[in-house]
Amino acid sequence: MLSIGRLLDTRWVASSVRTLKAVFQSYLALYPRLMSASQDGTRDSKERSCHYDLVSKLTSNEFLLNIAPMLDALQELAELSVELQKRNLLLYDAHRTILRQIKVFAGMFDNSRTYSLIASEAVGQHVFKDVPLHAGGKADVLINSRQLYRSLAENMKNRLFVCQSSHSSYTSNECSELDYTDCVKVLYPVTGLTTPMFDLVKTRSASCVLGLVLVLDPLLEPSGHLWHHMERLLKMNCEVSSVAVIPESTAECERGFSAMILLLTSRRSTLHVTTFLSLLFLEMVGPPLEQFQPLQYVKSFLAKGHHAASDVGCKTRLPDSSTGDLAAIWKNL
Repeated sequence: MLSIGRLLDTRWVASSVRTLKAVFQSYLALYPRLMSASQDGTRDSKERSCHYDLVSKLTSNEFLLNIAPMLDALQELAELSVELQKRNLLLYDAHRTILRQIKVFAGMFDNSRTYSLIASEAVGQHVFKDVPLHAGGKADVLINSRQLYRSLAENMKNRLFVCQSSHSSYTSNECSELDYTDCVKVLYPVTGLTTPMFDLVKTRSASCVLGLVLVLDPLLEPSGHLWHHMERLLKMNCEVSSVAVIPESTAECERGFSAMILLLTSRRSTLHVTTFLSLLFLEMVGPPLEQFQPLQYVKSFLAKGHHAASDVGCKTRLPDSSTGDLAAIWKNL
């Protein structure tokens, strides 16, 4: 059973994919349900009319042909979103992933994907999952799937990483004339140390991206020893560390918000800020429970004068006289 939720929920792309997939796969279950409600005499005329309109919309050719390309596109975007949420993803890898997705959308202009092919075949046969289809009315506008994929590709191009911040005071045209991928990948050990010769312009532009002009400029003089200096600098992981700390998406912030909701509940609303930050740090980057070694913390807790659970010198709970009547129930339990 698939639940049909909201299109724009907390997780926008994922929730939209789940909703459209639920409608597409539960088509055979939705049709008799809505049809039965539209003919139910116990409902008022307004409610029956509403369900009848839903049946008419659900069984139109335009509805099926519209939901299919949307589902194909959202499925691609959902996979891209999951890829960009990886914690070990670096800036160069994220940029390359987005470029690959743009090429995928460009290839979808003329090549239909899975759901689009299923919908086109169903419309040609005038039946989808044993549900009869019909031509829609004037209000049922057919989406141009080619234009949809083209718009997605163009919008993703506008969201690509650039070589220069919009708030940067760096006025050179070196960064704008170079591709971002070539500009930054020279600072990666995998690509940088295997390159036979560094391009002075690319390296200088990469340094301006990361704010490493003062670090790199003394080594970029045309003295013929550029490769030696860059190899030594890369082995020091100076630039690699700078690249690794640049966030590729807001996934880490979203993880922090989720952890805050789990930690700061109505029963723990009076937590001290320091305690809450410590708990949040453990929730975000702490080890799993099976790897937790509590012995040193127990020793520290007891060294501060706290009582252990097995301490016989601490106060014991006095027996409650009002629980005597419950002894018979306890025996049965």
